[in-house]
Amino acid sequence: MPDATVRLACDTHAVLDGGDHSILIGRVEALATEKQTSLIYYRRQFASPRPTVLEEAG
Repeated sequence: MPDATVRLACDTHAVLDGGDHSILIGRVEALATEKQTSLIYYRRQFASPRPTVLEEAG
């Protein structure tokens, strides 16, 4: 996925039985990030994260 915000290259570490599917566990070998807004899936909706404003302790 060339337009992804984050790309991971992994080697297979383990394959676990997940009942009707397999669960793949990977060991990250390389990581690439891009300077663009991420898309997240949360509470059954897609959204872009918003910056959090932190108040200074006085």
